[in-house]
Amino acid sequence: MSVFSIGSEFCFRNFTSPSGVIESPGFPDKYPHNLECSYIIITPPHMDVTLTFLTFDLENDPLLSGEGDCKYDWLDVWDGLPQVGPLIGRYCGTKIPPEIKSSSGLLSLSFHTDMAVAKDGFSARYNMTHKEVSDSK
Repeated sequence: MSVFSIGSEFCFRNFTSPSGVIESPGFPDKYPHNLECSYIIITPPHMDVTLTFLTFDLENDPLLSGEGDCKYDWLDVWDGLPQVGPLIGRYCGTKIPPEIKSSSGLLSLSFHTDMAVAKDGFSARYNMTHKEVSDSK
């Protein structure tokens, strides 16, 4: 029995460039089944990061209509390390998530897919900017 792994080098990535694009494995084609991916954007000190989704299409349950009610495939966005948080949101379906901004130095995405239906996935652009300096007198 062999274990087949597709694009694992693209499934766990750290992003340290000032800007870039994060895409689901296989994008723009359908993503593979049974994925547990983590993408971590690491900013230098005194930098914020903004994440803007360009496309978004993940399997969802038509019977669950609430925001974050994702049963099959989902993308979690964390302000910090995955599973440590805090959790900004859980996203699925075709509604493009809102623009997300983090000033913690780490912004993480956790992508989960199940063994059945696959969709086109997601692409998002991130951009680092210098923190606004406030005068505290």
